[in-house]
Amino acid sequence: MLHVISNCCLISGLVKGLEVRNDNVVRARANVIKTLATVSLFFILCWSWNQTYYLMFYLGYQHVDFTSAFYNFTVIMVFLNCCVNPIIYSVRYDQVRGISLTIFSAERKLNDGSGTNGQLKNVHVTFGHRYTEQ
Repeated sequence: MLHVISNCCLISGLVKGLEVRNDNVVRARANVIKTLATVSLFFILCWSWNQTYYLMFYLGYQHVDFTSAFYNFTVIMVFLNCCVNPIIYSVRYDQVRGISLTIFSAERKLNDGSGTNGQLKNVHVTFGHRYTEQ
């Protein structure tokens, strides 16, 4: 719950702090706010099932079964939260998308039989730039 409260405070502070200075700054700030709101929404959706189940257990609800299919569903939702964050960032930011494509294309080059004998020189990835050591 602390994570949710802190994100709500951060979002409200960012929204109040929007000043019309520069069109690019305003657009970047709005993009950050939307991304933070999306990540927070998925966090709540993925974790609320599991945390509600544990709350029911701690409050003494008699029908809580940690071997049930529903409990397994809650655990899968928690793991899904870890998987969905990179997808959110890849959709929202071109730099992350470019780095992801670089990583996956380097993996494809290793496996496509293009004469590299399964080897690829060190690939260094920085934001906005990609180069390979010769």
